[in-house]
Amino acid sequence: MISEEQRKSLDPVATEVLRQFEQRFQNLDSEINSNGNLVIYFPAKSAELGEMYIVSEGYEITVYIGDDFHSHFDAYLDEVYYTPKSLEEGVSDVMDFVRGIFEDKIVVEVDYEGGEVLGYEARNIDERRSAPPAKNRSEKHLWSGRKAP
Repeated sequence: MISEEQRKSLDPVATEVLRQFEQRFQNLDSEINSNGNLVIYFPAKSAELGEMYIVSEGYEITVYIGDDFHSHFDAYLDEVYYTPKSLEEGVSDVMDFVRGIFEDKIVVEVDYEGGEVLGYEARNIDERRSAPPAKNRSEKHLWSGRKAP
């Protein structure tokens, strides 16, 4: 849980991330990490995919899911160009992505060769993959643990 003193030290991006996520989720598990960044945690719903955590690092927000997937969100958060409206919209994009994950509307796919990650993507459940799956091993996950199409 973030203290009032810590809230006062957050940058504008982290402040907006925390505001939007606290509005949507009760009892939010959040902290300021050793680098001074806001981190929000969501425990895994399925062991196959793993936990989700969101890190606000200056003018970039990264969503991590499990050990092998992450996605960067910074389109509206450039330090030079952001406005309060674009900041709110940029964080809303992150919120939409997280909501899509939780609602099983987004498939997380990770390709492996041996024990190494070759690549990964998140796609709408109704969309086809943008690239062919790896020949060795490709895993598709939904947050709920249901089999992904």
